[in-house]
Amino acid sequence: MGCGVKSSEVQTVTTREVNTYTNQDQVIYIDIGQEFIISLVVESEPAAQGAKWFAKYDADMLKLTNSEFELIDKDKQEVGSIFRYQFAGLKPGETQITMQCLTELYIDSPEVEWDKKVFSVNIE
Repeated sequence: MGCGVKSSEVQTVTTREVNTYTNQDQVIYIDIGQEFIISLVVESEPAAQGAKWFAKYDADMLKLTNSEFELIDKDKQEVGSIFRYQFAGLKPGETQITMQCLTELYIDSPEVEWDKKVFSVNIE
């Protein structure tokens, strides 16, 4: 009957909360394997010009597990975008994630940097 599993097959899985960070002044403390999200907004003017947040990080220390973006839409007028990047810690130590809000006007043109944020991560 229907989709899913029978009640006798349901398993309870306890997971850690995934914290979201928006402030680069806050150090991110995580354990190995623990995940966290960096969430940043592209305001209306850069968004209208195609700006996006890009993440630069040490792939030996962190793994990007998910990324997504969502349009901020008020009364059907595009007023920006939210970008979310989810990472997991791979090994102990200190590292940084550099987030750059960039626009490439044309394929061969230089990038236009709108904003830059550096997040410090401490993996225990």
